Amino acid sequence: MFERQKPIVETNVTLNANGGTADSDSFNVYYGDYYELPSAKKEGYRFGGWYLDNTKCEEAGSWNTDASVTLVAKWLPRYTISILGDSISSYFGVSNNASTNASLAPNPAYYNTDMDKSDLDSVNDTYWKLAADALNLEICVPNGCAASRVTDTIPDAEGYEDVVTGLARANSLHKADGTKPDIIFVLLGTNDIGGGISVGEFKTAYRTLLETIKENYPDAIIGAGNVVDAEGFKFLADCGADFIKIGIG
Repeated sequence: MFERQKPIVETNVTLNANGGTADSDSFNVYYGDYYELPSAKKEGYRFGGWYLDNTKCEEAGSWNTDASVTLVAKWLPRYTISILGDSISSYFGVSNNASTNASLAPNPAYYNTDMDKSDLDSVNDTYWKLAADALNLEICVPNGCAASRVTDTIPDAEGYEDVVTGLARANSLHKADGTKPDIIFVLLGTNDIGGGISVGEFKTAYRTLLETIKENYPDAIIGAGNVVDAEGFKFLADCGADFIKIGIG
């Protein structure tokens, strides 16, 4: 006895990008054939997949319907990221903007268009804004403070009176309205090691810093950098970092 076979039927799949754009707006596929759904983009959102009614479709697989259908793109809010860093994580008027977070007001900015040592034309040229744009992330709080360290020791020199350590800013990574980041990236340490802080003191302070951030933002993904060897990587992993940036720059 032969098993009844599904008839060979070509179906049309219409793609409704729902205010965004996709690589195509429709395709034809035969029942049982392999298919791949295209990606889609929408400014200010992240793509949540293609949906048939309330069911999310697999990105690829064997087509299992003989009816023509319309798939609709679902859009989700972008993930947000806050940066806790030193001068290169700052920008005048942004990282010391109290309207974003009141705690930023006393933090001195470093990079701005008037400084000879900066080749940045705007905040859009900063590494953290470029990275966020490339990864479709929304900046929550860019908490950069020039000359800041992980440790509490700050250089006793003119111009550094208002420097706030990383640990003191570990509870200032959310917006003034209380919005908390999905991701926190810690980029501190150059001013510690370069300023004569011992490795032992630095490690103790860094571990405390990450533990404090995790306590203040338990739902956030915590990243840390920069490391150049296996020992440094293992240390940051042991401290609880969820992801680690390798290399300097």
